Amino acid sequence: MKGSILVTGGAGFVGSHFARAAAEAGMRVTVLDDLSAGTKPPAGVELVVGDIADKALVARTIRERWTRA
Repeated sequence: MKGSILVTGGAGFVGSHFARAAAEAGMRVTVLDDLSAGTKPPAGVELVVGDIADKALVARTIRERWTRA
């Protein structure tokens, strides 16, 4: 695995294409999206449903996935 990335808006048109490309390049992809304008993100990526303006959710998502224990 080449690394990890958080894609905000990754269920929308542009974001889902980027998320797919990153996953195909070997990255671990987490999508954060409120699903208001998109659909599901591509297969093989993790979905966190929420709003990018929710600071607590963003902090928790990053802490749970990228902070070393």
